[in-house]
Amino acid sequence: MNKFILTTFIIISSLLAQGQESSKWNNDLEEAAKLSLKTGKPILANFTGSDWCGWCIRLKKEVFDKSEFKTWADQNVILLEVVNRDNFLTLSDR
Repeated sequence: MNKFILTTFIIISSLLAQGQESSKWNNDLEEAAKLSLKTGKPILANFTGSDWCGWCIRLKKEVFDKSEFKTWADQNVILLEVVNRDNFLTLSDR
């Protein structure tokens, strides 16, 4: 539950900030950092449980897959996805 609250806080905080060249999720932290420095946009990091996390699936379906979010993200943030597989955080393979 604490991970969900922390993830939600990070996402909401990032949504209130500014900042992406396309709404494609990065899986390379260094590349996301370079884009962030280049564009001046903050990184919105999505810490997800991939296909086993019900709340993560719902967040993707109800927020991240929406055209409104994608349009906003293109203009305001650098997207970074970090996947928690088997309780180990790794960068996604998207």
